[in-house]
Amino acid sequence: MFLFTDGSRLSNSNAVAGAGWYGHWGAWKQESTHGHLCLPRHEVFDAEATAAYEGLKAACDSAQAPYTQNLYVLLDNQEVAQQLQGSPRGSSQRTILAFQELAKAWPNRSLRCQAIQPGQVHVHWIPGHAGIAGNEQADEQAKKGARSTPQTNTPPTRYAWAHWTLREEFWRRFQAFWAENAPQQYQDLSIGLDKRPHELSLPILQNDMPGTLTSNPPTQKKKNLPSSPSSPFSPTSSL
Repeated sequence: MFLFTDGSRLSNSNAVAGAGWYGHWGAWKQESTHGHLCLPRHEVFDAEATAAYEGLKAACDSAQAPYTQNLYVLLDNQEVAQQLQGSPRGSSQRTILAFQELAKAWPNRSLRCQAIQPGQVHVHWIPGHAGIAGNEQADEQAKKGARSTPQTNTPPTRYAWAHWTLREEFWRRFQAFWAENAPQQYQDLSIGLDKRPHELSLPILQNDMPGTLTSNPPTQKKKNLPSSPSSPFSPTSSL
């Protein structure tokens, strides 16, 4: 069974993310599970981790699970994929640990058909938006989750979102402070606090383009002058 998971956050939303998953089974790619969740106060990283955990739970409960040996979890977030297979750090640690416990229990699942080997849960990174059908399905589910109505028992706020919120609040308050307390010479020049100054968006001059100014003009090659017979350093002169 192949389980694709993804997380998404709409461009016009700073507080709501979505988790989505899609799974198919067998050579004919029969759909085994799909779903999404709305996650307020979550970053995309948290949504990716939640999608992996919730998708794995749904795959374990699917009708095809008893006849499945190996389950492959495929996602396009390298950091989440690494933490799902190692020691979690930072945000969503509890969710990642819950995923690992559920993955360890896969070989001992009670509903496994006796003719099927225990198998394992494998986590792999795949490139996103590369035309992989399952990944596109999971991405669409994640976007549906971000647009849907939050559940009544929404998960608690994640560390990554709290960190982002504090950083944005600090920046907002510092902008207000600067507007009132900036030195007069800065106010006279209308120097603000843009995160990306306009000068950085100017085109870069290329030295090899005709008509452009360069700080270091190209040096001309020196011609090899013939040695003078009268010169004491001439190869043909004798002391």
